[in-house]
Amino acid sequence: MERERIKRFAIDILGCGCEESVFESIDVWEDFTLVCGVELSKKILIGKRLLIYIADVDKCAPDMVAAVIADGLKERETHCYNRLRLVIVTPGVEKHLLPYSDAFDRVKGRDDRTHIHIVKEGHAV
Repeated sequence: MERERIKRFAIDILGCGCEESVFESIDVWEDFTLVCGVELSKKILIGKRLLIYIADVDKCAPDMVAAVIADGLKERETHCYNRLRLVIVTPGVEKHLLPYSDAFDRVKGRDDRTHIHIVKEGHAV
């Protein structure tokens, strides 16, 4: 059941266009702390390709986005993953969209395989 929820989240919420075979391998870490000290509610690896960091808005402020992305890029490159997605879970998407988007836009070293998503509580896994 959890595997199907993660698959639906990746496809429907994050817009993942991966082929079906990628979803045969899904690894999940709960309450994961990054090197930078930010606590993720979940770290998900789909198909040894797609790395997803999920953080609650109260655990990852906009000024922490650069450090989180830096940790994610290092992990992505070290393990040869394809994409990195940072998901910020919040009760008020509209309130947080601009601050997080601006912070993400200022991140040095990110590329077109790195994305941020601001997701309403209840829509995240």
